[in-house]
Amino acid sequence: MFAAEIRKKRVAHMRGYPQWRWHLDEVFVKVNGKLCYLWRAVDHEGEVLEAVVTAKRDKAAALKFLKRVMRSYGRPRNIVTDGLRAYSAAMKHCFRRSQPGLHTPLSTLRGPPRGAHA
Repeated sequence: MFAAEIRKKRVAHMRGYPQWRWHLDEVFVKVNGKLCYLWRAVDHEGEVLEAVVTAKRDKAAALKFLKRVMRSYGRPRNIVTDGLRAYSAAMKHCFRRSQPGLHTPLSTLRGPPRGAHA
């Protein structure tokens, strides 16, 4: 059995676990003399799920990282972060539900209200 198969079996088992929780963190690292950011996702048992190095520490980088982890491992039940605002902005983007007004009936959008004659 190869490492990829072992990981797939473990992730499939953990998705059913009621406390499937991720801890997200970013660390400053120097790569070839340049300051970069290492983003890591660790599950509740301490295994590193994903690690990504980016040049920026903003919403776009957090969103890219979060999408990459979710593509590989699905959605967690809980996410624990260190409070960086980029995480909350990225999570709002990833986990948003249907927006209010999205399913507004067309009759309310077609010009003046009924009964109002110009």
